[in-house]
Amino acid sequence: MIGLPMGKIAELKKFYKNQSKNACLKIWRTSNANQIILIRHAKPKISPGSFVTFEEAERQLENYRSSSVYPDFVSPVCSENITDVSVYHSDLNRARETAKRLFLPEIFTLIEDKRFRELDRQNIRLPFKTPYKFHTILSRIAWLTGTMKKVEIPKDAWKRLKENAIYLDSLAQEERTLIVVANGFHNFFVGKFLKRLGYTKVYHGGHKHLSVNIWARSD
Repeated sequence: MIGLPMGKIAELKKFYKNQSKNACLKIWRTSNANQIILIRHAKPKISPGSFVTFEEAERQLENYRSSSVYPDFVSPVCSENITDVSVYHSDLNRARETAKRLFLPEIFTLIEDKRFRELDRQNIRLPFKTPYKFHTILSRIAWLTGTMKKVEIPKDAWKRLKENAIYLDSLAQEERTLIVVANGFHNFFVGKFLKRLGYTKVYHGGHKHLSVNIWARSD
């Protein structure tokens, strides 16, 4: 285990920044800082149409909720020195499959928890065909208004994400380093709440599929 001077978050940032973008990310193990590693799931197996009706958008949404992922991907994280690190993931299939492919259950401890689920959405009903991506954007905007009651409303979602950040912080205080494989919106907003808890983003890997973002806080 590599030691880290207390409070030297800048050293973690420098360590991750200096790594090659063409290789897996090495994780710096330390007993002097908590590290929460958030990984987005791999690309899901869905084939949305270019233009969709409301009914077609509904079918696509159901397919997305239960979708598997394309298996031909390379791990963004080096696993050699983290086999003792717990890997948490949501109960959605795309997160579960990604976690199992990145971190073999025969080697790692994988923990499934529905609290890490994506922020679900409800499709807005439009009387005409629209591009699928445009339809999802409109539906997400409509969801943000809090008027769509068939799924978790924004107020409850923010409460859950805030509680997830607090929960991960409590785990990190015991485990020091942990991994969460979940969904894009979940990871993004949990990161915002971790920042309020005093965490600093020491590695920014973007928001694409398999992106890695690391939040850390020293003692």
